[in-house]
Amino acid sequence: MKNLSANQIENLISYYNASAYASTNEITEVANEIFEVGDELSEVEVEIQSQIEQKLIGYEYIECENQGSFHRHIWHKTT
Repeated sequence: MKNLSANQIENLISYYNASAYASTNEITEVANEIFEVGDELSEVEVEIQSQIEQKLIGYEYIECENQGSFHRHIWHKTT
């Protein structure tokens, strides 16, 4: 798996009021871009999610919500 830059991770996150969101479609798209031979796509997606979590200090993960045509991860600010 190729490394993601801090900017690439930040681009996956959107903010609204005291919440942060990351679309599973966008995570999968980036995972496909950095996927290398021998990688498991699901493992790459989990690693991206982990990097997003590390970026969201002060936020608590709530759920992966079904938005109809896509799913999104939701975090709420705790501090």
